[in-house]
Amino acid sequence: MWVQAHLTVKKIIFAPSSCRVFKRAGGVLLQICLVFLVSACSNEQEQEPVPVQTVSTLHQFIGSHSRLVWAQDVSDNKDVGAKGQQLRLLGYDSEDEKGERVILAGPDNFFRPLISPSGQQVIFSDFRQRKVYAVDWSGENFHFLTRGRALAVLQDPDDGIEWIYVGREASSDMEGPGSQKLYRVQLGNPGIEELVWDKAPFGEAVHVSGDGRHFSAEAARAACVLVDIEKQTAQRQGKGCWPAVAPDQSQRFWFFDGAHRNLEMVDTRQGTRNRIYLANAPGIDGHEVYHPRWSNHPRYMVMTGPYVIRQGGNNIRGGGGAVEIYVGRFNEDYSDMEAWFQVSSNERADFFPDLWIAGGEKSNFEKKMIEKPSNQEAIALQNSSWPIVNENLLFAWMNVAADNKWISPAGKVYQAEIITEGMARFGLNYQMRLDSGWYLANRSPQPEPSEYSDSKSIFLEFVISLPVKQKHSNGYVLALGVEQGNQSILRIEQHVLILEERRKGQEVESIRLGQLSPGQSHIMLDISPSKVIFSVNNGDAKTYKRTNSEIISWPIIMGDFGSQKQSGWDGLLERVALYTRALSKQEMEETAQLFVHEQQTNVALQPIIVKAELVSVSSIPTPEDILPYRRGLVVNEYRIVELIQGKMQDKEILVAQWAILNGKRLPEATSRIVGEVYDLHLDAFENRPELEGERLSMESDNLLLTMYYDLGP
Repeated sequence: MWVQAHLTVKKIIFAPSSCRVFKRAGGVLLQICLVFLVSACSNEQEQEPVPVQTVSTLHQFIGSHSRLVWAQDVSDNKDVGAKGQQLRLLGYDSEDEKGERVILAGPDNFFRPLISPSGQQVIFSDFRQRKVYAVDWSGENFHFLTRGRALAVLQDPDDGIEWIYVGREASSDMEGPGSQKLYRVQLGNPGIEELVWDKAPFGEAVHVSGDGRHFSAEAARAACVLVDIEKQTAQRQGKGCWPAVAPDQSQRFWFFDGAHRNLEMVDTRQGTRNRIYLANAPGIDGHEVYHPRWSNHPRYMVMTGPYVIRQGGNNIRGGGGAVEIYVGRFNEDYSDMEAWFQVSSNERADFFPDLWIAGGEKSNFEKKMIEKPSNQEAIALQNSSWPIVNENLLFAWMNVAADNKWISPAGKVYQAEIITEGMARFGLNYQMRLDSGWYLANRSPQPEPSEYSDSKSIFLEFVISLPVKQKHSNGYVLALGVEQGNQSILRIEQHVLILEERRKGQEVESIRLGQLSPGQSHIMLDISPSKVIFSVNNGDAKTYKRTNSEIISWPIIMGDFGSQKQSGWDGLLERVALYTRALSKQEMEETAQLFVHEQQTNVALQPIIVKAELVSVSSIPTPEDILPYRRGLVVNEYRIVELIQGKMQDKEILVAQWAILNGKRLPEATSRIVGEVYDLHLDAFENRPELEGERLSMESDNLLLTMYYDLGP
């Protein structure tokens, strides 16, 4: 039996995507839609008003029968993760006049509720007990289904069987809630289940593609991955949270950015991506949003917001009675949101919505599956410059702004990435800074042991930059192998590059390879069982005897492994390539000439240097507040006192500054004083691709100010 909640639904604006004002803020195009019920919107050029429509029902907005379910906080409105016992289960049906209604009154735990593919049942979990339950849409027939946490549902397109995807075996490797194994369980016969994935732990924002072949999940360190169930492989798509794969066969993929205002939409077949701004939905007013979830129809999504209450430096944790349920519709090419509808309107916080649309699954298969343009991607990669040689190439990373992709002679596409550890951060020109923390090489797909374990020799290429005025002259460049005491290490000592061979039970073998000059040095290093051949800046190669015949080639660690220091030595590292064979003289010559050519044509970026007065600061969240992120920035407001270098028209600016690294608050973040004048080295935030997946917290109401990134000293 339904319990009427005596709540109403607001009339919501249908806002064409052309109705926007664009300003730079936070590295994104900030889209503010000034919409009125009977008027229009105009931009700074005073264009003619654009008419808007209003719709008063969800049926009018979607055009077919639809249902929503969500968890509502009946206590302090702060249980954003739906982990507590003070929740009730609410629903909304577009085809009746009951509005919001209670399905199960509780209070109890209703974690991540989902609507079954038929639309007739609601599936939810008890977060702490890790048990899955179901109840009819009418609120009757409440019963236990299986153990674990329900994360997604799917109706098999071939036989019509309804499945629940369940996470089991809690993972301690995830920063937030996670599981070690993913099963699918038949809804109508929960005794029948199948193992889907157990290769690596994953978070609980799981979606399944309409054909059941792929699922999206959050991996360790906030990596967002698309898993191919048949091949049992995971492809990293970006860094953030709330990853989702479209409920059709397109393999379109999104993830939520660290500002909690945008979706990064990835066309995984075409290899393209674009940013979609969510915080311009009427009623959100530029604030943070949360709980984004794709419906069973690829054009529609749901989310909650606005989050305006600060708690521990984090809007999300504050929750609040103003948090409502919104339904959004993508435009046809998924480049923007076409329209929004606010479903709930009450004084309680509403979390974890799920939207079901009758016939939504049919839209999944109306078009034939588009073939992945692998040939086009291969041609583009083959025509790219570096690396010239791809045979036996294990790893190749140019810088954090590059695609870092290559194709093997067999036609397989690889992508390299760098995982930051400790206090690590990147330089102005996107290189690895070696003055703090360290970096771990990663590759997608992951290297198989057979690719490197039997290497008879290896070849390393990298570019290291030594500053002219170097305060710290000694430090680590990189190491091959992660087991301390069993590594091949390259380090700098008074501008001399040294190779150290460390093996357990043996004396350290140390080879002084050569002197490096301030500025860039292009290094090529051929390591075989009996010798080492060293070349810098295409000069004469030097050959050294090597007594340790063992070859260690993977993994690669860059910087001072295990260091938590914030000031190491002042080197920069980029253009790192590792081969599991020696390069020929011709290949080495072509590689060296390419570097010379690119060095002549590249223009190095220069920071904008200012003296600026700190006007206001954002509260600094705790490391626990930003989980699953382990790195976070806060946005502070400054007034320009003096422009020392570069071009800047702004007099007042927003500056994103590091507050948390490696799960620890930075002392300098807590010592900034309003009214003090600081020397800042800046770059436009929109120029920093490495920041897209970092948690960004801001309290300023001046969202239209240009945002910059503090590069540090």
